[in-house]
Amino acid sequence: MLFLCFTIFFIIPFIFFGVLLFTTFVLVPAAFIFASWFMKIKERKRQRRNRDGANVAFFHPYCNAGGGGERVLWVAIKAVLERYPNTNIYIYTVETAEPKTILDKVQNQFNVQLHSANINFIRLSTQRVIEAKMYPYFTLLLQNLGSMIMGMEAFMKLNPGIILCLNM
Repeated sequence: MLFLCFTIFFIIPFIFFGVLLFTTFVLVPAAFIFASWFMKIKERKRQRRNRDGANVAFFHPYCNAGGGGERVLWVAIKAVLERYPNTNIYIYTVETAEPKTILDKVQNQFNVQLHSANINFIRLSTQRVIEAKMYPYFTLLLQNLGSMIMGMEAFMKLNPGIILCLNM
């Protein structure tokens, strides 16, 4: 009986006031600090986007192959640049050709005129993980996993605001 009274009149109120004090002096200030930090980051990102333009990345490892998928890539890039001229375009690729050579091939093969000022190529070194000859069994599954590894490498090199995957 004495323990029950002690618990009801002393321990429970101390726990209640302890939680109340912890919430008041720790959690609420932490929430305000986090909110101000989050808003500051969001504002810096908005200012950088207004100053430098948006970063749009296209994940297309074989952008210089010359097939139908590549035409889709280059027409999409042209459409983005026509609609948003200050946009910086990044293309994740395993191609080793010079950007001027790639853009000349695009002009000759697809008749898509692009100016290289806003187009940047990011070279990926993990080409082997997506090649079919590496996997005699479970080819599609392992190529898909390899594509995820290549995607991680791409994000480590540049984390854009928008990414489009056009290699499927």
